[in-house]
Amino acid sequence: MQILCCIRRVFLYILVTLLILGVPNKNSFAQSATGGWLMYFGDSPIDDKWSIYSEVQIRDYFHQQLNNQLLIRTGARYLIDDIHSVRMGYAYVHTAEPLSKGLDAVELREHRIWQEYYQRHARKIFVHNHRLRLEQRMQQFETMNGLDQSFSWRLRYRLGLKVPLSNILPIASRSFLFGYNEVFIIPSSELNFFDRNRVYFAFGYQFNAEMSIQLGFLRQQIHMPDRELKHLNSAQIGVFYNLYRIIKE
Repeated sequence: MQILCCIRRVFLYILVTLLILGVPNKNSFAQSATGGWLMYFGDSPIDDKWSIYSEVQIRDYFHQQLNNQLLIRTGARYLIDDIHSVRMGYAYVHTAEPLSKGLDAVELREHRIWQEYYQRHARKIFVHNHRLRLEQRMQQFETMNGLDQSFSWRLRYRLGLKVPLSNILPIASRSFLFGYNEVFIIPSSELNFFDRNRVYFAFGYQFNAEMSIQLGFLRQQIHMPDRELKHLNSAQIGVFYNLYRIIKE
């Protein structure tokens, strides 16, 4: 009964979020595109409490008028207990943004400081987690007179759900399903307070204690400053690797 109650809460949250962010403004119109992301995530323990976090993402959209990005994120994690942990670190984002007139790309750079709180709960047939991340973003942007720079805060909340398939099919002991819904909020912005929403579903395989892979699909809805809605669909390949054993040996 308790498990069913948790499942209802998870899907209720996703439904409410999609209803809030999915209703277009009457002055907006939707634009959509498809792309692919390649991702690497690493978490390498130093001791029982501390670990080094690393992440690389290559984001490519097969459209001349959309941005392609390289994201590099690193930081430190402190494990409070088996349920709670905190992280903080730095991220660098390089964006190739097409010019509004022509096909030559403008190179934009972003420096990002971030802090994160993570909570994990293991149930009988699934694992769900909460992630709250605060970002301080120093971004370049294009103007009529060239490039300028801005500073902004962004708040992100993600609710994730992992379902091991071994609970359903004993033969698939290392396979799992994973999904999440993430909301992005810019508190200081009046035009796009709700920055974007991400919904992700993936099939995963756990090779061993150190390595797993996810093949998934990400659907993004982005609220642009001019009230235009942009929908981005991304096929994703994510590799998760723990370097601790290699360093130890």
